[in-house]
Amino acid sequence: MTPSVDPTTRKISVIDGNAVQLNIAEEKLLLKEFGEAADDREITSDEIDKYYWRIYESHSCLFEDAFLLSHPVGKVLAKYGVSSYALRFDPRDPQIIAFFNVLGISAVFYGDGRISYQEKEMLRMDNLIMWLGKTDESPGFGNQHELDHQVSDRWLRIASRYSPAAVRKIFEHSQCFSPFGADVANHFFNGVSEERLTARIQETFGINPHCACQYDALKDLPIEALHGVFFDDQTVPNSLAQMGKSVLPIRIVDRARGSSVIVSPLGHVITAHHVFYDPETGKPRENIKLKYNDEMEFTVSEENLRYVSREGDLVILQIPELAQQKDLCFAQVRQTPISEGSELVDVGFPQTAMENIMKRFYTVGAVIAPHENPSENEQEDFAGLRKMGYNFERFIMSNCVNVHGASGGAIFDSDGRVVGINTAFADQAKIGLHSDLTSPGTDEKLRVVLQEIIATYHNG
Repeated sequence: MTPSVDPTTRKISVIDGNAVQLNIAEEKLLLKEFGEAADDREITSDEIDKYYWRIYESHSCLFEDAFLLSHPVGKVLAKYGVSSYALRFDPRDPQIIAFFNVLGISAVFYGDGRISYQEKEMLRMDNLIMWLGKTDESPGFGNQHELDHQVSDRWLRIASRYSPAAVRKIFEHSQCFSPFGADVANHFFNGVSEERLTARIQETFGINPHCACQYDALKDLPIEALHGVFFDDQTVPNSLAQMGKSVLPIRIVDRARGSSVIVSPLGHVITAHHVFYDPETGKPRENIKLKYNDEMEFTVSEENLRYVSREGDLVILQIPELAQQKDLCFAQVRQTPISEGSELVDVGFPQTAMENIMKRFYTVGAVIAPHENPSENEQEDFAGLRKMGYNFERFIMSNCVNVHGASGGAIFDSDGRVVGINTAFADQAKIGLHSDLTSPGTDEKLRVVLQEIIATYHNG
């Protein structure tokens, strides 16, 4: 048993790495709540995080911001600089100065090289840190994110073409969706209780009518301003909606589902190899249905196959019944390689915990290069994908977030042309992997089939 420490000799001098001078009441409260954790005169970010999760579980899911605003301990911690999301940067960086000027943020807030929780509240920009911070760390207490220069540079380009009011909209009107794709995946798609899920749908996707105006505020913004936002067919801007009409769900009767995209007026459909084939047995799945609309679906089998590649995670089908449909929506395949930094729109039908919900979701991102020095967790991610037999030279990498069920869906360029097909999302690396349709390389059979598909654009 650890011997008790005389309270009169216990003092807390450091909180979350910051030197502090607490008043008597504050010190008494924190010593009581943190107990032996405070015996070394310091309360670390890890200790704060552990304390918060105890409070979270006993106070009906009290979220971080509410904890810092309303809980007695949280308010003391917030007073001394503890934040749920903190942003750090070089305040002398000309790009940083230009960026904050665009947003109308005074040097009073950014002159110390960080924006704290309290400053974020004062600025009325609840999602400022989420939008601008590098997200390699979990959004826990004490995790201060570096400002992502690529993101701020993109916003500066937007600011050169749009009014400051339009640029600021994305920050002021983002209460009903999550700019953290990973946050959506974790809280919406993975084991959330049905009661909580309903609330999460309302909070995240704007089904609650109260949230409609939040999405309306985004409708005039350019595609590069929408990175990381999850939209559905009801909330997606018109500029993106047309892309999604060609993406359809694939339903596998005895188990999960996937996505697909129609790419020709003759009923050519592309999906992922692992959607059509069982990766464990290598055999086609049974009872595969392409759901065309609420009233109609088509059975798909090996008879429909035109091209198969396991290492490229790609299957091309042709479904004659589709060609007979009036006003068939299809997307054209891009005919030239796409470069790093190019904007992308990812569309698919993620599988939710509520099986009766089948909704098309959109996210925006860009083509990225592989990390030169991947972390151990990132290497583990990609090792698992290599075991599936994938040849990484045949894939496009992006920062688009896709989750279970979106496999087989499409990534589009900013002109609405299909660039690739969703394969996987590496959680640790935060990288989306997509089969590349723009560079067949030495795969002559793929080249021939794609040329046949492209020819239909000029023949009809």
